[in-house]
Amino acid sequence: MRSPSTWWPGNVRQLKNEIQRAVALSPNGGTIEPGHLSPEVIATRLAGSTHTPTRKAVHPANLAAAIEQVERELIQATLDRTSGNISEAARILGLTRRGLYLKLRRLGFDSQAEDTA
Repeated sequence: MRSPSTWWPGNVRQLKNEIQRAVALSPNGGTIEPGHLSPEVIATRLAGSTHTPTRKAVHPANLAAAIEQVERELIQATLDRTSGNISEAARILGLTRRGLYLKLRRLGFDSQAEDTA
């Protein structure tokens, strides 16, 4: 799997905003298409490689579930990339260490957060 920085150009807040935008512009219950993405994301994607990370298509029930799923995947990928280094992962994600610990606890990474504390 490619590192998060190669397939998402911004931080978690920007990702959340992009997801909200795409969901708002897509038809109710429909599929998010490239045209629903912001011009910045499209430009970044066109400038990048043509490789798309492979991931099983999952259709969360609502926006909150979709955001939680993306947060969980991005945090896990960043922790993998930093070999579990919380400080480095927090910096890459644009969070404080405390903020990352709180997200880890909320997303069910409790044992991982406690192991590295």
